Amino acid sequence: MKEKNELIDESLRQEDGFSSHSHGMAQDSHALETREFSLPASYGKDRLCLLPVNSETYHLYWELTEPMLHRHSIDASVELSFRIMDENSDIVHEFFSFDKLGKYYVNESFEYMTIYAEVGFYLGNRYIVLLKSNPVKTFSTQVRMPEGNRDVWIKKQHGWTEIVRSSLTHFTLGMSSDQYLQQIERLKSFSNVDQQRLSSSHMQGDNDD
Repeated sequence: MKEKNELIDESLRQEDGFSSHSHGMAQDSHALETREFSLPASYGKDRLCLLPVNSETYHLYWELTEPMLHRHSIDASVELSFRIMDENSDIVHEFFSFDKLGKYYVNESFEYMTIYAEVGFYLGNRYIVLLKSNPVKTFSTQVRMPEGNRDVWIKKQHGWTEIVRSSLTHFTLGMSSDQYLQQIERLKSFSNVDQQRLSSSHMQGDNDD
């Protein structure tokens, strides 16, 4: 009986030790989860960054350091011009700010082009460029038809649409092995038809030439 009681006491001591250890781990984990980090107000580097958010919103961040401002004799009274440029260096958007450190959201839709930003200021009739940003390839919200034979492209898309539909049918209905093999053959047949249509259209195009 004494031996049995000793085993029970030992078991209870181990449970208490494990519970205390687990409680300590939970407290440490909670301390890590609530730890906060703060970003610096500035990085001390001249920079102009353009980032796409979606098809109609672009985020612009800039920082102009004191040496840059001093070099161009820019003080708090000088208004900066921020331009969004296309690949032909044409202005597609412009706004103004007195802030030498800041951010701005450009709410414009720039369809399927490469754009970049530049910051500068007007000196009389001249525009002085201070910084240029990274280029950004914009989104396209339109369906773009490929160049060449439009009918061939539509037939090709129809064939692949059927292939995708057949594949989804397999995954959603849970087929037997025989049905699965039949579906594989069906996919192959549509792929072959698609290739034959494409080859036939190319041959016809060569004969027309």
